Amino acid sequence: MTGIWAAASTIRCPRAVGLYALVLTFISALSWAAAPAAAEQQSIVSSSGDAVATLTYQRTGGASGGANYTDAQLRISRGGTSYYEAPVHSSGCPSECALEATAGNPLSFADLEGDGQPDLILRLNTGGAHCCGIVQIFTFDPGVMAFRKIERDFGDPGAKLVELGGNGQLAFVSGDDRFAYEFAPYAYSPLPLQIWQLQDGQFLDTTKNFPQQLTVDASKQFRLFLFNRRLGLGLGCLAAWAADEELLGHGRAVSALLVRELRRHNLHSRESLSPGGKAFVEKLGRFLKSTGYASR
Repeated sequence: MTGIWAAASTIRCPRAVGLYALVLTFISALSWAAAPAAAEQQSIVSSSGDAVATLTYQRTGGASGGANYTDAQLRISRGGTSYYEAPVHSSGCPSECALEATAGNPLSFADLEGDGQPDLILRLNTGGAHCCGIVQIFTFDPGVMAFRKIERDFGDPGAKLVELGGNGQLAFVSGDDRFAYEFAPYAYSPLPLQIWQLQDGQFLDTTKNFPQQLTVDASKQFRLFLFNRRLGLGLGCLAAWAADEELLGHGRAVSALLVRELRRHNLHSRESLSPGGKAFVEKLGRFLKSTGYASR
C-alpha cells in the first residue's frame, strides 16, 4: 500500500500543469500591466539676453496616452547667477498644475511693461472640462536682486499674449469668465472681451483702453444674439454685447435696445438658467453693476 501511495504521489496531470502555468503567466502579465511607468526626467529651457529659465519635471505616461507632470521645478538665472529656484506652485491647483500644452512652449520671455527688461511667462492649467488657464509672471526686481512672481487665473478662456495698439504694447486677451452660465447654457454664453496688461508689477484690466477691439467684439456678440434669439438662446450673447457697450460708454444705447427688444418679445429664454422678458433686463442690470460694467 505504501508503494502504491508513493507511486501515486509521483503522478502529474499534464492538463493541470498546463492550466497552472497559464494562470501564473496571466497573473504576471497583469502585474506588468499594472506597474506604473517609470518617471522620465524632462526639461524646458527659454532664454532672452543673459536671462535663462529652466523648467524641470518628471513626466510619466498617462493611462489615456497623455502625460502627467510632477515635481516641476523652476530656475531663473541672469548672467550665469541664479536668482530664483523653487517648485512650481499655484493656489489655483489643489495639488500640482499641469503644464499648458495648448500654448506650445509653456515657458517664454517677453518685455511686458516696455521697460527693456524681459519678464518670464509660465503657463499652467488646472485641468477639467471648463477650467482653467493660469499665467505666472516672474519679474526681476533690482532693488532686492530677486524675481517676484505674479499670478492670474484666467478661467476657462485662458489668455493669449498679443501686440495691440500698433506701438508694441503687449497684452493678455481673454474673456470675462463670470458671464459663463449666467444667462444661458455654456455653449450659448460667449464672454465679453477682457484685456489685461502688466503695469507696475501687477495685472491690470485695461480693456477700456482698446475701443477698437471692444467695438469689434460687441458687433460679433450682437450678431450672435440675432442668430440665436428665435431659439430662445440669445440672452447670453446679448449680455456679452451689453458689457462691451457699457465699457465703450454706450449705456443709453444699451438701455434703448433692451426696451426695444422687450417690446418685440425677443427676450425669451428656452432654458431655466435665466428669466426672460422684463426679469432678464432687471437681472442683467444688477449683474452689470455688480461686475463693474455699469454704475447707474
